[in-house]
Amino acid sequence: MSIQESNHALSVADKLLHKALTQIKGFQADGWVVVDQAHEIAQLVSQALQQHGRNVLVISPLLLSAAAKVWETMNNSQAPQWEHVCAGNSHMESHPFFPKTKGFGECLIFNAPF
Repeated sequence: MSIQESNHALSVADKLLHKALTQIKGFQADGWVVVDQAHEIAQLVSQALQQHGRNVLVISPLLLSAAAKVWETMNNSQAPQWEHVCAGNSHMESHPFFPKTKGFGECLIFNAPF
C-alpha cells in the first residue's frame, strides 16, 4: 500500500473518530452508557493503526490518544473517559508510533472543539 493511500486512510479514520467522539460526548451528557460505541472506536482505531501506521510519516495525536485510552480502560473492564482523549494525552507517549505524532501540523482539525 502506498504512503498516499495510508495517509488518506488515517485521515478518514481521524475524521470518523472526531464524529464518534462528538456523538459519544452527547450521549454521555444525556446519561447514556456508551459501551457499543467504545467497541466501534476501538475497532476503528486499531484497524487504522495496524494497517497504515507503519506506512505514514505522521499520525494524528487524537488517533493515538484514543488508542491509548481504549487500551487502558477496556483491559480494566471500564468505559473510556472520552474527555481525556486529546492531542496532549501523555498516555500515548509509550506507544511505538508516538514519534510520528511530532510532525502532525497544528493547522489540522484535531484541535477543533467538540
